[in-house]
Amino acid sequence: MFDVNELRDAILSSPLETSNFGEEPEPSTLYVPFSHVKALRLDANVVVGGRGVGKSFWTSVLRSASLRSTFDNLVPELTDLDINVGFSSREDIDLYPNEDSFALMLNQGIDPYDIWRAL
Repeated sequence: MFDVNELRDAILSSPLETSNFGEEPEPSTLYVPFSHVKALRLDANVVVGGRGVGKSFWTSVLRSASLRSTFDNLVPELTDLDINVGFSSREDIDLYPNEDSFALMLNQGIDPYDIWRAL
C-alpha cells in the first residue's frame, strides 16, 4: 500500500509544466499509466488520441533508450530495440519528412499509401 499524504506531496512537488513540445522529458517526470501501456506495445501500429493526451510525449520518450529502460518491466518488448520516429511535431528533416516534404511528394503524384508504408 502507499501513504496518501506521500503521494499528495509528490504530486504537489512535481513541475507544473505539462508540455514538453517534443523535447525529451526529465526522467524524474516519467510516469507510465497502465492505460498507456497498451499504446506502447509493439502491436499498437497506430495510436489515436485527442490533443494533449500524450502522443508527442511518448514519441519523445520512445526516442530515448535510457528513458525506455526505466519501464522495461511494463513493456519488456521495447528492450534493446532501435526505434526510429517516422514523423513528429518536433521537426528533424534528417530523420523524417516535414510538412513541406509531404506536400512535394503528393504534388509529384506519389500515392499517399506508398508514403505511409515507407514511413
